[in-house]
Amino acid sequence: MDPKQLLDQAVSHHRQGRLDQAEKLYQRAFYAGVDEARAFHLYGLLLVQSGRPDRAVRQIKRAIGRAPEHGPYHADLGNALTTVGRYDEAQAAYEQSLRCGADRPVVLANMGVLMTRAGRLDQAVTLLERATALAPDSALAWHQLGDRKSTRLNSSHTDISRMPSSA
Repeated sequence: MDPKQLLDQAVSHHRQGRLDQAEKLYQRAFYAGVDEARAFHLYGLLLVQSGRPDRAVRQIKRAIGRAPEHGPYHADLGNALTTVGRYDEAQAAYEQSLRCGADRPVVLANMGVLMTRAGRLDQAVTLLERATALAPDSALAWHQLGDRKSTRLNSSHTDISRMPSSA
């Protein structure tokens, strides 16, 4: 089977959720000479989906090496880096994705998740407010914003409850 057919079959299995079969076909396609940004990117996404985000980072970086101006690749790199706790690198990847023209509200929402995980709740809220302003119909961004504001409110109540009462 030629490399393009292997890649097409890998993508088909991937879309249908058959990750084990897709992974084997991606690997065969690479062995057969596939050297496309799209293939490395999709394989990286598969690795994230199968719980191996550290390996995904390498594959998505390979995709970026072949298509450095493709914003969604940088955004997905940011997602993988966030998952493995490499927050500064994730932020840089998200910022690059915005410079490359990736879907701004989605990237801002993902940056909000990053800031939450990094313990920067105020920055998360600001980013999510920007995302909802740009995409007012985004249920996910609104949900994340509400969740972060609730977390922020709960933590301020906790801080108040720790204050000594004046007798």
